[in-house]
Amino acid sequence: MATLGRQARTAGPASWRSWLRGLRARPAPWLLVAPSLLLLLVMTVYPTLSTLYLSLHRWEATMIDRPFIGFDNYARLVSSDARFHNALVQTVIIVGVALLLQVLLGFALALLFDGEFWAKGLLTTLYLVPMMISPVVVGFTARMAFTNQYGFVAQIINTILPGDTKIQWLADPFWAKVVVIVADTWQWTPFVFLVLYSALLSLPQEPFEAAQVDGASYWQAFWHITLPQMRYALLVAVLIRGLDLLKLFDVVLLSTRAGPGTSTETVSIYIYHLAFRFWSLGYAAAASFLLLLVVIVITSLLIRTMGSTKHA
Repeated sequence: MATLGRQARTAGPASWRSWLRGLRARPAPWLLVAPSLLLLLVMTVYPTLSTLYLSLHRWEATMIDRPFIGFDNYARLVSSDARFHNALVQTVIIVGVALLLQVLLGFALALLFDGEFWAKGLLTTLYLVPMMISPVVVGFTARMAFTNQYGFVAQIINTILPGDTKIQWLADPFWAKVVVIVADTWQWTPFVFLVLYSALLSLPQEPFEAAQVDGASYWQAFWHITLPQMRYALLVAVLIRGLDLLKLFDVVLLSTRAGPGTSTETVSIYIYHLAFRFWSLGYAAAASFLLLLVVIVITSLLIRTMGSTKHA
């Protein structure tokens, strides 16, 4: 026992001295990632924890105190806030339709550009231009384009169709959603196209050559070769665009003003109204944290799906 004790006492300082010599010889790995880790803590972890703390309190801009109320804000949002429920429904409708259109159009254009034709590079570059425009500009342009008095969309439709269509683009709940979906689809379909087109270019050609030798048609090769190999890229495009659509804000606020009424009010705009119009900061924090939980759940499910698809 005495021998073991002496070995432990001698081994301890020796191991510390070797660790210090290694630290002096080269920087510790955690020191290299310390700036990024600190930035991550400041920009994500602290705001998230601060929002969670704020959501558990009743904080109005006109109140001096911030009484702790537990999960009352969450219970009110889920059970009795009809406007929040309406915002969820509008968000689901806009996200679902816009995401479906963007994926279908982006995939179709990727297949179209997969072949060789004249001015392909120029057309590809021009098609990516809407993605570079600020969403603020897109939303304001959409409002001007769909205005009945001087908008060019109404003028084009009246030129093509006989008579005056009299579509109330910004005053009708259905057509207001159409305006938002069309504006966002016009801007972000090029992103989906870029992701899927890049994936198409990276596909191996041997299966297609073997299918052509076996006499398979274009659609048979598409359904049995192209589509299965594109599943991973499709899920990536759906994940990125779906998460971005869930926080859709600027296009809606500048095109339809979330109207008429609340027919195009998304969750992000409702949270904005809660915080900066009604000054109910604790309640807005609870709504934003609920949205964060929804995003985390959707992201986890899609990442798990991508993982199972990748190993299939």
